[in-house]
Amino acid sequence: ELFVPVLGAVEVVAGALLLLGVATRYVALLLAATMVGAILTAGLIDGGAHLVTPPILALLCLLIAGLGGGAWQLGRRDARTR
Repeated sequence: ELFVPVLGAVEVVAGALLLLGVATRYVALLLAATMVGAILTAGLIDGGAHLVTPPILALLCLLIAGLGGGAWQLGRRDARTR
C-alpha cells in the first residue's frame, strides 16, 4: 500500500528534475523504468486505449537519456566556464 504514493512522489520529483535539466540522463532512465513498470503491471492486464501513452513516454525518456538535456540543462559540467 505504500508503493503507490512513493512511486508517485518519485515521479513528481524526477519530472521536476527533468524539467529543470538536472541529471537529465539518469532521471530520464528512472522515468522510463517507471513507464515500463506501468506497462507491465497495469497495461497488459487491463489493456485498452490508455496503453498508448506509457510506451510513448518511455520512448521519449529513453531518447532524452540517450541525447542528454542539451545546451539548456542546468546540470552541465562546463556551465561555470561560460
